Amino acid sequence: LRINTGGTPGSGSGTERMRIDSSGKVLIGSTTASALGDRLLQVGSTSRSASYVSIVNSTSGTGGLLFADSTASNDGGYRGQVVYQHSVDALQFWIAASERMRITSSGRMGLGLGSPQQRQHIHESSTAASVTQYTNTVTGSTASDGLLVGLDSTEDGLFWMKESNNLTFGTSNTEQVRIDSSGRL
Repeated sequence: LRINTGGTPGSGSGTERMRIDSSGKVLIGSTTASALGDRLLQVGSTSRSASYVSIVNSTSGTGGLLFADSTASNDGGYRGQVVYQHSVDALQFWIAASERMRITSSGRMGLGLGSPQQRQHIHESSTAASVTQYTNTVTGSTASDGLLVGLDSTEDGLFWMKESNNLTFGTSNTEQVRIDSSGRL
């Protein structure tokens, strides 16, 4: 099925704008479907330098993309979401039908909460530890690698080096304190 604009009705003339091919793929702005069989909607083509999909609503509206594993009216219809709330200018990311991350209009990012108080705010909504782990290709990326910074489950501050390396602290761009891998200060 081809949808053309311009030309004479019924003549097949005009410029093709959209197509649904025999496999059910929908093409907008292209006449050649992706060779990847799971691409059911394709917008734009390789001949374009930019292609966008725009979701437009009111200044108090909400727009987004939903990822579903069900067509029922339960949360299977919106398990994953990327949502923009125009009323507060916030971008939300939902996983397992719950908001997990939000970026506010001021550029603050909240993981686990909707009202971040700092540029990056991580919140654990239980009494479990709230920790950020830093790793690289040398340390590895398992639970026993890298550096941990955060709160432990007793709300004590945590700065934990999992590697056999030093911890250094500095001010004025100069190292002031070092704890070596043997624990010496």
